Amino acid sequence: MRITFLGDSLTFRNDWNRALPDHDVVNLGIDGDTTAGVLARVDSAIATRPDCLVLMIGINDLIGWDAWEGDGLARDIAFEERLLATQAEIRAHIARALPECRIIVCSLLPTAFLWEDSDLANEIVRSFNDRLRSAAATEGHVFLDLHGAMADDRGRLARPYNQDGVHLLPAAYALWLERLLPLLPSIR
Repeated sequence: MRITFLGDSLTFRNDWNRALPDHDVVNLGIDGDTTAGVLARVDSAIATRPDCLVLMIGINDLIGWDAWEGDGLARDIAFEERLLATQAEIRAHIARALPECRIIVCSLLPTAFLWEDSDLANEIVRSFNDRLRSAAATEGHVFLDLHGAMADDRGRLARPYNQDGVHLLPAAYALWLERLLPLLPSIR
């Protein structure tokens, strides 16, 4: 099976070929990428002709510079709407071009930053994930909830998975793979 991973640094920083040696794997993660960036390069993912596409994108949008107002994180529903619409456009573009391709939509992960608005950022991520789960179900895609598996009791990215507040340690990739593997046979 050909599996394409599409996303940001969280996708990019894992050796998916090594993790899935029985599959033809393409990693199209890019450090620092955003939903707009993925939309701009979605044709490169389509060109890989995957049987399955694993999409995780949005954390850089939700915690990046565009999400800040003044000295704090803004809770802007219009901003979330634009991100959801851009993600929907990415999925629709893939589904139109590759109707047989199974799209697995991954939840955004919690963060564990030490700054003041860290809990607000995680609240926004949880809200976004609820809406992303609903959109994926409506569109007939698989939703892979990694957020709940990697959050600690405060809703932050748990220490065993947390490199620097957002990037992942090997244990997080092992958990991601463990949650992904049961979904792959159903795609064939």
